[in-house]
Amino acid sequence: MIYYRLFFYLSLISIIGLVFPINVVAAGYYFPPPGQTLSQQSQQTPQAVGLNPNVVTALSGKASRWALWRHGYLVHVEGNFNQTAEVKSLRKTWHALTVGAAVKQGKIPDFKTQKISVYQTNLVGKDADATWRHVITQSAGFDYPGCGDNTDYAPGQMWTYSDLNLKNLTEGLYKAWGSPGGSYTADNYKTVLNQAYFNAIGMQGWNTQLNADGIRLVLDLEDMGRLGLLALTGGTWNGVELIPSWFVNEFSTKQTAGMQVNYNGCNYGTYPADIGLTKSAFPEAPYGYLTWVNANSKFYSGADSSWVWGIGSGGFMILWNKNNGIVYAGVGVNESVTSNGVPQIIENDITGPNPLYEGEGTPTPPTSTPTKTPTPTQTMIPGDANGDGNVNIADYAIWLTNYNKNLSGPTNGDFNSNGKVDGVDFVIWLPTFQIESQPFGYLA
Repeated sequence: MIYYRLFFYLSLISIIGLVFPINVVAAGYYFPPPGQTLSQQSQQTPQAVGLNPNVVTALSGKASRWALWRHGYLVHVEGNFNQTAEVKSLRKTWHALTVGAAVKQGKIPDFKTQKISVYQTNLVGKDADATWRHVITQSAGFDYPGCGDNTDYAPGQMWTYSDLNLKNLTEGLYKAWGSPGGSYTADNYKTVLNQAYFNAIGMQGWNTQLNADGIRLVLDLEDMGRLGLLALTGGTWNGVELIPSWFVNEFSTKQTAGMQVNYNGCNYGTYPADIGLTKSAFPEAPYGYLTWVNANSKFYSGADSSWVWGIGSGGFMILWNKNNGIVYAGVGVNESVTSNGVPQIIENDITGPNPLYEGEGTPTPPTSTPTKTPTPTQTMIPGDANGDGNVNIADYAIWLTNYNKNLSGPTNGDFNSNGKVDGVDFVIWLPTFQIESQPFGYLA
């Protein structure tokens, strides 16, 4: 009997492995399904993800509305989760990530060498030499000569916070995408963003506006969280690479070495000075690809150097930290250099690894819509989907029918209750499977 059972297991694993490749990682990031509702989130207590419960109180007052995730698991929402607002310069960060998507899709062959003047034919002189990388590092030099400085800087020489970069960037990206719809409008630009990565990560509550400085974004906390999670995971969403990981790494780290700085530019260029940047304290801008970075732990003193964020006037912030799996989205956040900001508070309340991410815990599934269809009584036997007290082919059939679907709970074959029926659930079902009615432990 034991040999028959072993032969059956190995045969079944081989067949399933060929048809349905199994991911044997028992836990990981939670990626919310597409939608615009809190019920799509996997909501957890701070303790469940390795945070001190005091973190919620400690963060209160740091923003008017905010949400906190660890490895994609939602810890807390303060305020309206789906209230939208135009997020000012926070848009910059996600336009830069669109360059990464263009590289991934072959629309930009090499963003470090291709000049944006291939599309922006109005650029002349040294401005015409600016590459996509110069633009997303704010070193294109479009402001000069000007802003009280008569030097005609070559691209890459002078870092200046300037909306001229964003105007040229969004216009250039629209053309690189083939000018969908035929004219550069807010609605037509949605095609660019959807095809880049917005649609792939399930964003549904967002909008665009066209201003003189380019395309602006209208976002809610939910979609801000999705954007942060994409950056946190290195450009991969639920196993699919949308942005090259090397690009996200550069996007998230300081890219301004050797550049001069002007913290008082003339095209919305005083923002750096407004948030406390000085040449003496920051001789090089703490900046990646349209991101702010905590390089050398200087902006958020004492905090981990891998904190990265995008932010706009009014405190619209998306903040993430890959070392600790944190994503924070907020409205009305203090934007200035500080020793008591959101990063320091969160780090102080990390009690250890996230058990749900490390595979030591069981996440609470997202709340599902009530149904009138009777559901089986659960026996608490792992792998028993139909609640009959046995783990057999009938339960396997339920798992197989729902394989790769975003369904929650053992009755759907989601035996680890992580919100998706996948190979991990098969691994849970297999050890308790009974070929006959006798218990698994009976091997005679």
